[in-house]
This record gives sequence, C-alpha cells and structure tokens, in this order.
Amino acid sequence: MTRQDCAKVLHQVITSEWLLPAGPVEKGISATVLIDLAPDGWARKFTITKSSGNHTFDKSIERALLRAQPFDELKGLKEVAENRGILLEFRFAPQ
Repeated sequence: MTRQDCAKVLHQVITSEWLLPAGPVEKGISATVLIDLAPDGWARKFTITKSSGNHTFDKSIERALLRAQPFDELKGLKEVAENRGILLEFRFAPQ
C-alpha cells in the first residue's frame, strides 16, 4: 500500500466517525490536520495545522480522530512499520 493509499484509507475511516456540529456550517469551511501515526495504528499526536476559524468545527474533527482509533486498517503495514510510523496531513470539509 502506498503512502497515498494509506492517506485515503485513514481519511475515510476518520470521516466515517465525523459528526458535524449542530446548526448551520459556513459554506467553504475546512480545517487541515497533521497526524503522526504509530505502527500500532494509534495516533501519537495530531495537530490542526490550519484552523477553520470555528472552534466547534475544529473540535468535531478532533473527536472523530479520537473515536476512529486505533486505525486497524493501517496496523502492521510495511510502509508504516519501516518508517516507525507515518506523518499524514488531511483537509476536512463538509461534503
């Protein structure tokens, strides 16, 4: 599995756990998150590198990350294990 494949899988798993905040969400809102993923499938650290400007929206992404762990789909992958983890950055925006 390539780095791009890992990113795609991780994004899908997190998005499946993501609950948008109640109420209207501004059009075009998005946030970018940097995830440091350990070989065991757990995020060692994640940081919002570009905030949406909406604290509630940003927190909803953080909660989705916490709920989605561990990322069993990536546990034990050669790409992750060889590098003692993987660093991926994602942009989250409502569909």
